Amino acid sequence: MAVSIRGEVALPTNPNCILYAVEARDALRDGWLALQRVVWSALEQFYSSCGIDCVGYVGRRAWLDRKNQPLNQVLVMFVIDGPASSEDLDRIEAVFVRSPLLWSRGSMESMQPDSFPTLCVKSGKMYQLWSMIEDDPRYLRLNWEGGRVLVVGDVAADVGPSDFLPYMKHVIAGRREIRDADWSMERMRIAFAHHFSEQIVNADGVVHPDERLFMARVFPPDVMVSMQMNTAEERSKVLAEALEKLPHLLGHHDKLAMVGLFFSVCHSDGTLDACEMRVLKDAATVLELDGNEVVRYLTKLW
Repeated sequence: MAVSIRGEVALPTNPNCILYAVEARDALRDGWLALQRVVWSALEQFYSSCGIDCVGYVGRRAWLDRKNQPLNQVLVMFVIDGPASSEDLDRIEAVFVRSPLLWSRGSMESMQPDSFPTLCVKSGKMYQLWSMIEDDPRYLRLNWEGGRVLVVGDVAADVGPSDFLPYMKHVIAGRREIRDADWSMERMRIAFAHHFSEQIVNADGVVHPDERLFMARVFPPDVMVSMQMNTAEERSKVLAEALEKLPHLLGHHDKLAMVGLFFSVCHSDGTLDACEMRVLKDAATVLELDGNEVVRYLTKLW
C-alpha cells in the first residue's frame, strides 16, 4: 500500500539547534527505524514538558577523535519553536543519557548544513516529514553502507507503512510562509535582527568566516529579496520604524527569543567577546527587557 502525503508543516525559522552526536556505525546498527524511535521519544518527552513545537533533524559528519583518527558520526538535532527552560531541555537530554549508545552531551550549535528534517511535534501531533527534492517529495533517511553514511531519498511509491513508525501523518516539510497581515511586522523583525546581528559580528573588528556563514543562514539572500530588504537603504527605512514600534508590538517571549538569536550570533565564531555582548545588552535595552531577566533567560537556555 502506497504512503499518502497530505498537507505541509512549516518549519521553525530558528537557525540554531540542540545537537547530539554518536558514532555512525552504532547509530545505524539496528536500522533507521531504531534511530527514528530515539528522535520520536525525545520529541514526545520535550512536548509533554512544555507544549512547545519542535522539529527533529538528522545529519552526518566526518570527525576526528582525540587520536586524530577519522570518525563518521550521525547527528540528531532539535530545533525549538519558542523559549524553553533548562528543565524542558533536560527531558530531551534524558532520552540520550538512557540510551545504550555513547551519545555526546547536548550542545547548542548552528544547524548543520548536511541535515534534513525527519519528525516533528506540532500542536500535540507527531508528523513524519518529507522533503521536496527537484519538485518531488522524498523520504530522506540514513543508511550505513561500506563504512560510510549515505543519505537515501525514497519516493512514495517505493515505501510502505512498515518503513515508518506507526500512527504518523505524512506531510511535506515547508518553509514558513509570511501572511499578508504579518508582512509589516516580519519586515520590522528582520530589520531589527539584521541590524543588531551585523553590529555584533563587527563589534570586535574582525568578521570571521563562521560569522559570515551564520549571517547567510539566518538572513538568506532569497528571503531578503522576497521581503524587499536586500539593500542597506531598504533595511534602514524599516529599521527606523522597528526601533520605534517593536518594543510595544512584540510579546515578552518574542523579545526573549530575539535576544536568544543575538546570543547565538555572539557565539557563532566559537567565542564570546565582551564587545559583542554589549551590543546584545543594547538590543535588550531597546526592547525594554530587564537586564537581570535577560541573564536568567540565557542561563536557562544555554
